[in-house]
Amino acid sequence: MRNHRDQYGVQPSDGAVQNWIIKAGQLLADDHAANRQSIVDAEVAHFDESGMRIGGKLNGLHVAATETAVLHGPPQAGSGGDGCRRPLAALPRQRGA
Repeated sequence: MRNHRDQYGVQPSDGAVQNWIIKAGQLLADDHAANRQSIVDAEVAHFDESGMRIGGKLNGLHVAATETAVLHGPPQAGSGGDGCRRPLAALPRQRGA
């Protein structure tokens, strides 16, 4: 959290940052579920993949989006090559090329 130290003169502990991330996830859970359902229900959705490193290994950052909702995340274990159509395992019914 160097940015906080540089900008605000404080350096939160790793535990504090971890607690903030957990709390943010809890606060955003309903929005995430609504976005997921919006994409599942959409007639048309866009899917994309970009590279990102996790633990030093190249992985795909997978994205599913409509005009009003976006989901993104790393591929799910066992996605079997169709991970770009299944970000966060959210879209079991979607089909397409």
